[in-house]
Amino acid sequence: MQRNRSAAAATLKAFDRACGLVGNQTQLGQRLGITQQAVSKIRRNLVDGRFYALSGEYAKALEEATDGAVTRLQLRRDIFG
Repeated sequence: MQRNRSAAAATLKAFDRACGLVGNQTQLGQRLGITQQAVSKIRRNLVDGRFYALSGEYAKALEEATDGAVTRLQLRRDIFG
């Protein structure tokens, strides 16, 4: 369980950085093709320790949205590592 929490914490940190780089949750959602509410739900799940709340597909999209400043590996090491 501790491993999942630390993975979620690392993913949350990278997710928050990506959000800040693109502006806010609304703008992030627009880039991902989802609503701000869906972005908020992903973040809440990460806060609760569910690192898998962020799919590999969204990790790739976030990498593109941040021009590589936040990588898919930082977001989902379990898939891309």
